[in-house]
Amino acid sequence: MNLNDDKRTMCPTSAQWLQWLSDREDGDIFERRPALQDHLDACADCKAAVGEVRRFQSMLLRGKAPALSPEQRQSLEERIRLQSGTWSPPSRVPAWLLWGTAVSAAAAIALLVAQPLGDRRGEPTFAESVKAATVPTADNPGPGVPVRAVEGTVELAGADGVWRVLQGDGALKTGYKVRAAMGGRLVAAGRFEFALQPGSEFETLAMGPATAFVRVRRGEVECQVEKLRSGQRFAVMFGAFRASVVGTRFAVRQDPAGAGGRVVVSEGAVRVDAADDPAAPNAETMTMVRAGHRWQYAAGVMSLEPIPASEAAQASEPAVAAPAQVQTAGPADDNAAHAAKGAPRVTVRPHASAQPEPPLVQVHEGPVLGPRQIVIEVPHQTMPPQDNVPAADGGARGPHK
Repeated sequence: MNLNDDKRTMCPTSAQWLQWLSDREDGDIFERRPALQDHLDACADCKAAVGEVRRFQSMLLRGKAPALSPEQRQSLEERIRLQSGTWSPPSRVPAWLLWGTAVSAAAAIALLVAQPLGDRRGEPTFAESVKAATVPTADNPGPGVPVRAVEGTVELAGADGVWRVLQGDGALKTGYKVRAAMGGRLVAAGRFEFALQPGSEFETLAMGPATAFVRVRRGEVECQVEKLRSGQRFAVMFGAFRASVVGTRFAVRQDPAGAGGRVVVSEGAVRVDAADDPAAPNAETMTMVRAGHRWQYAAGVMSLEPIPASEAAQASEPAVAAPAQVQTAGPADDNAAHAAKGAPRVTVRPHASAQPEPPLVQVHEGPVLGPRQIVIEVPHQTMPPQDNVPAADGGARGPHK
């Protein structure tokens, strides 16, 4: 008998722990309560498993049932109407059949309750059962998503913290860290593309076929996402903010201090809000950034403004074409090149602390990228389209046709 067999025999079964947690102080559980408490104090695995079950119980008690959709509500009302109109008197059931059914049910319940109480060697412990049943976490990441392609030298670290070179046939799971010292690119699940600039690193907060939440730990990561269907979600956390998009291309740069940030949109739209959870939107701080505009945060102030054409003219070729080209990318973004090719792109960069503090909503007059219609959406504030936009030389332009 090895050490694992001894531990499996000593640990109470799942049924015994569940009965104790449900305050059933009768029979065998009442007699073994002191022994169970002593074991719980000494066994770290069982203590962690019991704490996990109690956490799920509190979540269930605080949870609310989701609201019915219009189709579900209509179907429910139709069934209620049909049932109320087709009422029939109860059938006559012999008394002996009712008593027989009750006795059979009591015997089945007694068998189910009594059978797990034995110390069977092949039954998993309570800690093992909880760990196998929980949702994917950093310790139990699940199957993850397959990696379809890798360019450059991209390293991956799992739950053990050991960095390994990522191959084209690997997998990307929840809780993994990805870095590229010289720059690289990977495609996960066939629809999530990540291009890392040199020295960049990101962490997967949740990674599955329909959900991808990542956090940029340092450097800049360019992401390209296919158009998401209903139920699919993609978000990038940076500092105290989150950028969530639907079918676009964007880059995220993490400020080393973790304070400022910048989002530049060349096509499509991006939602930016202050959040610490990639799955929970914050309606109070949500801002919609549309094509041809940029959002930035510095010194505790958020601003939203059009992208000047002079800044877009300094854009270079995409920095993710090859790792060697990534190092030559300047501070200006390359939205113009991607917009000309029809590839939407969003860039998130840190705001320099030496720049003056911008107002909450700042709109510069001048040539802008994208459509002439300027729409700015911030909480409880909307700016209507501008019919006349002055030219860069100070002259006036006519209405955009």
